[in-house]
Amino acid sequence: MIKALWIIAICLILGAGYAMGADSSGYWRQKSPEQRQWLRTQRAPDGIKGLCCSEADGVEAFQEIRGDLYWVTFVVTVKEQRYQMGPMPVPPEAVITEGNRWQETVVWWNRMRWEDGKPVVDIRCFAPGYKF
Repeated sequence: MIKALWIIAICLILGAGYAMGADSSGYWRQKSPEQRQWLRTQRAPDGIKGLCCSEADGVEAFQEIRGDLYWVTFVVTVKEQRYQMGPMPVPPEAVITEGNRWQETVVWWNRMRWEDGKPVVDIRCFAPGYKF
């Protein structure tokens, strides 16, 4: 229990700067309480990272499959500035294999940084949407 509280606290602290604009559109606020609760309770499948954080830290994404990997494209908002990410591969250890009953593709990201003048993020968790 204490470990879970620490993980949540760390997510809030690390994600505070990023999450401020994460739901500025009100996208997740328009979802049902059940959907938001599902988003809040998702766990990183590798068992190490803990919770994916909250719905405010997740962003809707476009997914495609290339070979045996998911690839995603999504928009990150930081301090009211929007950045398009991807297409980028999803690390297999970030893929949530529990069925996504809402069928919307969601990416939880963290640690935005700049490499070669371009924004880069790490994918913490990924909930695949519809599978075709």
